[in-house]
Amino acid sequence: MGSLREHDLNFYIKNYGVEYYFETGTGKAECLSYAIKNNFKKFYSVDIDEDLVKEAYEKLQYEGKDIELLIGKSTEILEEYVPKLPKESPTLFFLDAHFPGADFHKCTYEESIRTYLKDAFPLEQEVNIIANNRDTAKDVFIIDDYVLYENGDYDCLNHNCVWEYEWLQKELNLETNSTFLYEKFKETHDLKKDLRSQGYLIITPKEK
Repeated sequence: MGSLREHDLNFYIKNYGVEYYFETGTGKAECLSYAIKNNFKKFYSVDIDEDLVKEAYEKLQYEGKDIELLIGKSTEILEEYVPKLPKESPTLFFLDAHFPGADFHKCTYEESIRTYLKDAFPLEQEVNIIANNRDTAKDVFIIDDYVLYENGDYDCLNHNCVWEYEWLQKELNLETNSTFLYEKFKETHDLKKDLRSQGYLIITPKEK
C-alpha cells in the first residue's frame, strides 16, 4: 500500500487535462483526502469495507467537494459508474483495491487472499472494465502495489518489506504479471515504473 501523496496530481491536471478522480480502495481515506486538495470536478472512491467507507464519509463530509463514496467490489462499482463519467473528460484512475481487510488488520493477507481469491487481485479486471466502458486514450492511471506485478528494486524491498505470498498465489492459480497492462496501453500511452514504496506504474497518454 503506497501513498498518493508521493504524486503531484496537479501535474496531471495541467499536462493531461484530467478533470475527474476515481480511486479503488478507499481505506482510511488518506489518498482521497490528498486528492481533494486538487482541482478535480468530482471524486469517486470505492471500498468493499462498509465501515471504512462510513469513516471516510465522517472524515470528509464537511470538505465541500463533490465526492461520491461507494460500497462494494471495485469491479462491480466500476462497471456501474465508469459509463457515467463524461466521455469527453479525461479521468485519473488510482487503482489500489488489493487484499480487502488485510491492510487494516481485519484479517491476515493469507485469509484475505483465500476468502476473496481473484477479488484480492482485481487490477486486470478493473483495467478491462474501464477500457470496455470508455475511450481511455486521454485518461491517466496510477497503479499501486506494482511489486505484485513486475520485478524491480522497489523501496519496500530495501526496507525488508517483502511480498511473502507468491506460494499462495501459485497454489490458488492467482499469479500476477504486468503483461496485460503493456498490451492494453502500449498504443495509446506511455508506461513508467516508479520504484517508490511498493511500486507504482504511471500510465499517461502519449504526446501527439
